[in-house]
Amino acid sequence: MCKVILFGGTTEGRELARFLNARRIPALVCAATEYGASLLSCSPPVRVQSGRLEKPEIITLLRGEGPRLVVDATHPYAEKISQNLREACAAEKIRYVRLLREETESDGCL
Repeated sequence: MCKVILFGGTTEGRELARFLNARRIPALVCAATEYGASLLSCSPPVRVQSGRLEKPEIITLLRGEGPRLVVDATHPYAEKISQNLREACAAEKIRYVRLLREETESDGCL
């Protein structure tokens, strides 16, 4: 059981994982890939798991972990996982927060 499930994949996700770890907040940090998980150095009570999850697997995870909060810090273009997280959290009545970074100026970019 954990208080927070953090779906990472961004710099901000790794920063949040460090925040949770430093404060020893029981959490599960989910990364889509083993490489992403390897960038996280967490210790109990923060756990890390890797692997892409579809909505049924997310629901199973939520039911098993019983978090109070799910934080979506996945990549801004990873729309499918964000949609699945929103829908799974709504179905399980778990608070969902989407972390988005500010857009940067892109004039002149190709």
